[in-house]
Amino acid sequence: MALPSSTAIEGSVSMLSPEEDEAILRAAGFSDISLFYAAFIWRGWTRRNEGFEVS
Repeated sequence: MALPSSTAIEGSVSMLSPEEDEAILRAAGFSDISLFYAAFIWRGWTRRNEGFEVS
């Protein structure tokens, strides 16, 4: 019997809450953090890092 996909994923992947995700991004130096996508267990974020420049 196959396990439901959510049970299988929960048993093999560490999940962070949205608050924990945001705290990690802030600790890494990002600001203006905004959640723009959430589906099932995946989330997408926008952020700004003032000290980072693309050349």
